Amino acid sequence: MSGSHNGDLPASILTSLDVAVFKHLGGGDFELSGDLPDWLADAWDDCAANSAVRPHERFVFLESFLEDALGVWSGGSTRDWISSGPWTEVAADGSELTLEAIAIAQNGHQALMLKHPTADYRTVQDILQKSRERDMAYADLVREINKREILLHCIIHDLSSPLAGIRGSLNVLEDDKLVAASGTRLLQISQNQAAKMQQLIADILTSFRAEVSQMVPSIVSLDEAPCLRIASESVASTLRPLGAQQNVHISVTEDSAPRDTARVAADAARLERVLFNLVDNALRYAPAGTSVELAVKDQDQTVTCTVIDSGPGVPEDEVDSLFERFHQGAGKAGVVGLGLYFCRITAADWGGSVSYSPAQSGGAAFTLELPKPTG
Repeated sequence: MSGSHNGDLPASILTSLDVAVFKHLGGGDFELSGDLPDWLADAWDDCAANSAVRPHERFVFLESFLEDALGVWSGGSTRDWISSGPWTEVAADGSELTLEAIAIAQNGHQALMLKHPTADYRTVQDILQKSRERDMAYADLVREINKREILLHCIIHDLSSPLAGIRGSLNVLEDDKLVAASGTRLLQISQNQAAKMQQLIADILTSFRAEVSQMVPSIVSLDEAPCLRIASESVASTLRPLGAQQNVHISVTEDSAPRDTARVAADAARLERVLFNLVDNALRYAPAGTSVELAVKDQDQTVTCTVIDSGPGVPEDEVDSLFERFHQGAGKAGVVGLGLYFCRITAADWGGSVSYSPAQSGGAAFTLELPKPTG
């Protein structure tokens, strides 16, 4: 933007002040007003007028400063301007450039100004920069802790799901009187131990603070690649006793393609956990007397498994947040809300996806799509 309009300062005045001024366009986008000062042009050679720029992607210290600046621009601050204080940036060639950022809101205008301090500020600069470095390190630590807490909840969720299958099977054995009188005592012991395991998992959620490694995707060879059909049948078999207890039938339907072509780029253990979460989720909403179907389909480059139930489906206002962490469906208080999130991030690790669509039966259809191994 050059010249003057809408009450902006003329470009000539901005240039004479030797200050770079950027008009805030919203979010992290800005537009250069006037010319770029010579002292900044050398460090930012691809910054040009009349085009959107993102200063925080060029100068790291602006990432945290812009969070405070948004408070000024939104009117949430009692002040109409704030300063970052001096900050030294190191260029790719090792040279140093000292900058000071100022965010200002005046007469409806939102602007970010970058200037090159010339006064003797070294002592103050060192103090401010060390403080900001500590703030950035603290923010990084908080983000890392959040990642590890999410992983911890995913691990606990994975322990809870198979345990639910075990407890369901034991309850069916007891309710249908499928255990001889001589085995009643052993059945009771098994039920008690399963209940203790459930309580132990709950205790871990509130007290466990040990370090855990960040989950990384597994890379498997073609020979080790699991078959999505076999994994679907295994999970269906495991959860059928729980489904029977709820009077919900679980079935697996397959296309006519050869079984070996249904291999996917995944690791077997986590693949079953993903399918377990999808079927377990379907059982929570499937009404008694209905069914949950796992439909496996072999395609050119991918294999899909769609888990279909006859429940109420997902309310429209929940669809966008369905796969976010800690999302809980309506009426499901007490559910951690990590099952579908785990499915999404795990499938993404393998280059696949998990998606939702309304089922033709009126229920929900969750489709896991994974690529076939390439070598």
